[in-house]
Amino acid sequence: MAVQISPQVVTGNENGNVSMECNTTGYSPTFQWYKQYGNGSIRFLVLGKSEVNVKDRIRASTNTKEKNCTLTIKNVRLTDTATYFCA
Repeated sequence: MAVQISPQVVTGNENGNVSMECNTTGYSPTFQWYKQYGNGSIRFLVLGKSEVNVKDRIRASTNTKEKNCTLTIKNVRLTDTATYFCA
């Protein structure tokens, strides 16, 4: 199974929204989104399993037919600066 995230770099304005997409070749995908801080620590954000999962300002929208999941962060803050990845 291969997992790919796009775009590779996302920039946004404070109080705006940003989105990134994760694609897989796996069957019946479940996506786990993580945030990695500059100091190397990693935090689980949200599970993309059903159509839409929302946690605070974080939204994971999964399309099982297309085997992808879009992570959207609403009202972007400076503290959202990090590396995001899915697995």
